[in-house]
Amino acid sequence: MKIYKHIVLISAILLFLGCSFEYENELDTASVISDVFVSERNFQIVDVITTYPEFEKEIIVERTKGLSKEVALTIDVAPELLETYNSNEGTDYQLLPDSYYTMPESLTFPMESMAVEFSINFRPNDLFESQPEAASNYILPIRISGTQNVTAIDSDYSNILLQLNFDQPTVTVLDLDTVTELSFISGVDIAQEIVLEATTNFTTLEVSKIDYSISLQDVLDYNLENGTFYELLPETAYTIGDISFNEQLVTSNISVHAALIDASNSYLLPLRMENTASYVIDQDKPIFVKVILEEIRLSFDGADNPLELLTNTASASGTFTARLNSSLLEDMPINLVPNNALVAEYNTANGTDFMPVGIDKISINNGVITAGSNTVNVDYSVDTSGIELDGEDRYLMAFEVDQSGLLEGTLVNQEVIYVEVKKSLEGKYTWSNSSGYFRTESDIVELHPDQGDYKYRVKAFGTAAGWFVGFNLTTDMHNGNPDQLKIQLEPAFGATITEASYFDTITGTLYFDVVFGDPVETATNTLSEIRPIE
Repeated sequence: MKIYKHIVLISAILLFLGCSFEYENELDTASVISDVFVSERNFQIVDVITTYPEFEKEIIVERTKGLSKEVALTIDVAPELLETYNSNEGTDYQLLPDSYYTMPESLTFPMESMAVEFSINFRPNDLFESQPEAASNYILPIRISGTQNVTAIDSDYSNILLQLNFDQPTVTVLDLDTVTELSFISGVDIAQEIVLEATTNFTTLEVSKIDYSISLQDVLDYNLENGTFYELLPETAYTIGDISFNEQLVTSNISVHAALIDASNSYLLPLRMENTASYVIDQDKPIFVKVILEEIRLSFDGADNPLELLTNTASASGTFTARLNSSLLEDMPINLVPNNALVAEYNTANGTDFMPVGIDKISINNGVITAGSNTVNVDYSVDTSGIELDGEDRYLMAFEVDQSGLLEGTLVNQEVIYVEVKKSLEGKYTWSNSSGYFRTESDIVELHPDQGDYKYRVKAFGTAAGWFVGFNLTTDMHNGNPDQLKIQLEPAFGATITEASYFDTITGTLYFDVVFGDPVETATNTLSEIRPIE
């Protein structure tokens, strides 16, 4: 495989046309004077891998203007450059023998071309195999010079000394500090896969020469260090799949199917990469995979504490995510049933005074965890039209898990899920049509701290500090629409208050109509979400 790197040589070509010049040596005025220099000049390190049979170093020569003539350059090995470098730097580098590289002796700029390239082909493996200790002590010194046409070259800018720096082909195993834990349900033989990754500093890896080994000693050492009692996972419970290699990334699939082994134990699978080639494996400890066998366990994400459903509209909705600790071979229905009797039990146990939401106001769309999966979303909604905005009463819904449809032996982490329904105008809003003076930077609506003439206030008038403007919701319909309630807005700063301000109970949008030249400001509520009570 050929590996490419670039060194750019820039040849600044000055073309003199249309005028007479004084030439020091009475040169032909039809000739071209070319200043050649190497941008990455002098001492350069070329990183190579010891196992590469061939390594191609590409060098690009450029000039600032295309010419109407060809320009020829010579490429020479210049031992005197190496001697001068050693003398100046106090080093003892040796001249690279010509048996370990090939390169052209010249190159030509075609007419009107801006760039030309050539390659030096090194043979790193031959050099390293023959002289492993001295391989990095060789240098190839190169000088670029002109032959055809008159060419002026400053030697300080046209020389390169190339040193081969040898690295061992190394495979670095990733995520050594991550312990993967796989949970299986005893007797349910469903495989789980993990992917192991490693990177390389070379591109010629042969996957047939690497593999993973498993050692009981690694399990014993882990138990001693962590005070645990894991057993080595039996060979019958896992399969190491094919190893792939692409763009210096090594991936390996490990399939674990441990559900039929002894469920009274917990197991550990330690994985170390090994190779039959001359690769260096960078892995100072095993990758550990824990294998736990459990009973079937059902839980609901985030439902260990009562959830809070926030809304400012006539309805609200949310989602429960039901989750098994592992996949099953058959479907399992998940049914949640509203039960108001459990609200009373909650109040008694917690010293609260929640009101139940009418069962007829609650809708739920139960689901099924299908075979091969371990989750399903259960959506629910509630009609909140009968709940007062920011009223004194607090409301709670209780959803009981119907266990009659669960597979035998299933353990349920949360047999009842509680959700507090909070209907309030308070919170953050997203504003639109907010040109003019009546707009908000903070988008805050909150209960008025004074609780005098106005129940709420909105931060408005668009400055960093802002001003709060008070308002009330009335029971009067806006334009005869029962879903829209008029807003009584606090007169402020000479604004003309109209009767067009209103609150849409369906969309949760507040409309403030204040005449400052741009009359309508709209805010859309974004509070409808489920989150744990803080």
